[in-house]
Amino acid sequence: MLRKILIALLLNVVIISVTLSVISYVAIHKSIEQSLHNRLALAQSMASYIEMTLNRSLNRLVDMANAEKINLYDDNWAPEQKMLETLYRYSVFTEGTFLLDRHGNTLMTWPQRLGPQLNLTHIPAVSQVVSSGEPVISNIYSIEPLQKKVVFIMAPLKNADGSIAGIAGGMFGPTSELLTELMASAKASMVGYAEIIDVNEIVIASDDRMRILAHHDHQGILSAMIREGRSGIVECDHGYADQEGQAPRNLLAVFPLNRAPWAVIVGQEEQAIFAPAFTLQMEFIPVVLVFTGLTTFISFRMGRKLIMPLRTLTGAAKRISAGDISTPVGNHGSDEILELSTSFEEMRQKLADSLESIRMQNANLETLVAQRTRQIREGRRKIRFLLKKVISSQEDERRRIARDLHDTILQDVSAFLIQLDICKMRPEQVTEGKIDEMRQIVTRTIDNIHTVIKDLRPSLVDDLGANASIKWLLDRHLTENGIAYYLDVASPLVKRLPPEIETTLFRVFQEAIINVARHSQAENVFVTIDAQRTKLELTIEDDGIGFDLHELRRQPAEDGRGLGLLGMQERLSLIDGKMQIYTQPGEGTRICLQIPVETIETEVEHG
Repeated sequence: MLRKILIALLLNVVIISVTLSVISYVAIHKSIEQSLHNRLALAQSMASYIEMTLNRSLNRLVDMANAEKINLYDDNWAPEQKMLETLYRYSVFTEGTFLLDRHGNTLMTWPQRLGPQLNLTHIPAVSQVVSSGEPVISNIYSIEPLQKKVVFIMAPLKNADGSIAGIAGGMFGPTSELLTELMASAKASMVGYAEIIDVNEIVIASDDRMRILAHHDHQGILSAMIREGRSGIVECDHGYADQEGQAPRNLLAVFPLNRAPWAVIVGQEEQAIFAPAFTLQMEFIPVVLVFTGLTTFISFRMGRKLIMPLRTLTGAAKRISAGDISTPVGNHGSDEILELSTSFEEMRQKLADSLESIRMQNANLETLVAQRTRQIREGRRKIRFLLKKVISSQEDERRRIARDLHDTILQDVSAFLIQLDICKMRPEQVTEGKIDEMRQIVTRTIDNIHTVIKDLRPSLVDDLGANASIKWLLDRHLTENGIAYYLDVASPLVKRLPPEIETTLFRVFQEAIINVARHSQAENVFVTIDAQRTKLELTIEDDGIGFDLHELRRQPAEDGRGLGLLGMQERLSLIDGKMQIYTQPGEGTRICLQIPVETIETEVEHG
């Protein structure tokens, strides 16, 4: 017992320790995920600020380019020069502004840093402005006259007819005031580093000036994210090198800009991000060990204090189970154990009193049992006698019905068939065609009589109810005649119907299926059963030849088909049921049956 208690306590300690470990692990990883999310949010914030500043300069450029005073075909260059000077002073274009003709040749710059007739068509953004007619922000490119790498913002100059007359644009470099201030503010508000790269993975701006214009070689992953406008977290194996020259793994939060083919990167070494998790794990292990040892010691001491009195009570219980109820149990232990031993002693005393009472009651019980046994035997004898009478009566009735069918109807029809054969031998009296026709009628009559004998009352109607009897009729009359059927039980019957309803439902469905097999020439039959709360709906649909329902009701056919439908309606009317028939010649037939189940059950209960 002591061992089991110790094992249970130790298992409890292990479970608690594992639970705390899991909770700590989940909490740390949630913290890591939140940290990565915060970095992505910081990248988004930086991207939004850059986007806003670039859009402000771009909108000013577009507004001035569309001004009515700008005309590249007159001899007055004063408006154009004033526009370039204004853009240079009040926008981000720290490296100058310029005008190009539609072929990429420089027409004017401010300040005068680019040589005259310098062609910039080698920059893809120039061709893009001319072809698309939309403003463009470029990647970073080298300009030989300036001996610098710059970023272009360009907008088209359009004629009155909307054609491209030239390009107005500006340049700024990686060391521009905009990017320098942004990187400085980002460095002050985070742990790690921040960079801006273009679609070629070239660093446009960084909080570490040594990284500006460096190349992020990520096998085109960052380029694809910029083109697709997709943000996320990316692993990087070649971040800032440590003192040994090794490249620690970094995690990069990447957020692309909408207007420019750039992305903002906020990165940090993976080891620094996961450091809190590793530290907590190392601190948690000794705590668990100390906790486990202390709990084990306390459990051992408490276990011995509990086990000794329990062993004494266990010995007393064994004596009582062996029949010794005269030896007192005594008081053992303290608190709940003492209360248990006191209750155990009271139980022993009550048990001794009860045994004497039981001995006295046993004698009376044996007498009563003997009397009840005689009564039961007599009752079983009477039941067996009555059961034999019932079975004998049933068998006699069945033999009588079978004998009547065989000795009267079947014999008469067989004799008639013999007479027809004799007539066939004397053709001078009856035509051979007529005799064959009569023989077919008699043969069909004999088959029908056999069917009536078998279908007189199938046992599964009483044994299994409506669902099973419907399935049996489909197999009996359709499958055996080569007609495929599909039974769909949308809502099955969950309880048995009253006997008269099951009988009526069986007979009506039997008549409908027999009519399909005999007259419809159908290849497929679809049956649906839907047992609702207040009614039972049954649908029978075939793809046969159909018939004229109105004509059949006015003038029933000579073969009795109209009488069968009439009989079905009469049976349903007895239980307040309804039948609807939808048919047209050549379009098949659909019969819908409705039986109000609850109404009928109520009438049966109150009847």
